[in-house]
Amino acid sequence: MTRKKLFLGALFLVLSMIFFVGCTGNSTDNGSNQSQEPVQEQLSEEAIQVVLYFADQEAEYLNRVEREIEEQEDLIRALFEELKKPGEYGAVLPTDAELIDYTIEGKILSLNFNEGFANLGGSASEFLAINAIVNTFTELPDYDAVSFYVENEMLETGHNAYDQPVTRNENAIQFQ
Repeated sequence: MTRKKLFLGALFLVLSMIFFVGCTGNSTDNGSNQSQEPVQEQLSEEAIQVVLYFADQEAEYLNRVEREIEEQEDLIRALFEELKKPGEYGAVLPTDAELIDYTIEGKILSLNFNEGFANLGGSASEFLAINAIVNTFTELPDYDAVSFYVENEMLETGHNAYDQPVTRNENAIQFQ
């Protein structure tokens, strides 16, 4: 029994020394820090899974789309920018729409857009755009509803009044 303990102790000591020597590497500085830069790039490129909503090909319903995006400090802006990239799905936002700023009050996210956002098109396009935004942001646990503003004024389109926060609309989603 003591031989076995002695052997395991010696083995542990040898492996520890190999590990220690292997980890210390060469301590001489040749003035090159090239190996440090890729490590920093790898750390900043962590991906997160998000859910977005885009129009189907007939522009009648929304498709639920999961994407991996680079982790961002400002997730609200990152999600809005992703909504502008429909890929194989139908676009839901006007091409000149920009998010100026946003505020959060409780579980309500208030989005303030530029004038380009007000050009939502007809009532069907407006329905898809509003519900794509609301359903995308209410996928996040922090939000239950979204308020819409254009240049700090409540959104008015002529089709609907947006004087109250808009809640998630599951009926807009095409279930596959």
